[in-house]
Amino acid sequence: MFVYKQGDSRWADKTIGNTDLTLARWGCTITSICMLFTKFYRKSLYPNEVCKTWKFTDKKTYPSLPEGLILWHETDFDGMEFVKRGYGYNKEEIKKYAQDKNYAVIVEVENRHWCAVTWFGGTWPVLADPWTGSTLWWWWLRYNSITGYAVFRKENVK
Repeated sequence: MFVYKQGDSRWADKTIGNTDLTLARWGCTITSICMLFTKFYRKSLYPNEVCKTWKFTDKKTYPSLPEGLILWHETDFDGMEFVKRGYGYNKEEIKKYAQDKNYAVIVEVENRHWCAVTWFGGTWPVLADPWTGSTLWWWWLRYNSITGYAVFRKENVK
């Protein structure tokens, strides 16, 4: 899996959907999902390529919701299918999906930030952090807890 940084100068100032939110500040979910694409296809899918084509909340269409939230069930994820959104730290389920070649996982840390997951057969997930653009082998030194997750499947695989 390629590791991307949401603040990369190639896309940092691009805005999310129909909002004024930039990828540099608010693009962790988008950037993490783009990293998952590289697990499946071994080629790049950059955040600036999808920040206007994927579906997000905005003030006009969803006035009661925060702007820039990804609409999981309404988005065409460019060769990936959204499977489920889970809450809490279900380590065994995250591990099961992260280790499967046809599935991939992003996790939410501290109810506010998303990272892509890799699992190298050890006890703990390894996080690809889009904020830093680095791999966190000991993620708990930076983040207190995993508070949720989202699972994706390579398209046309059951």
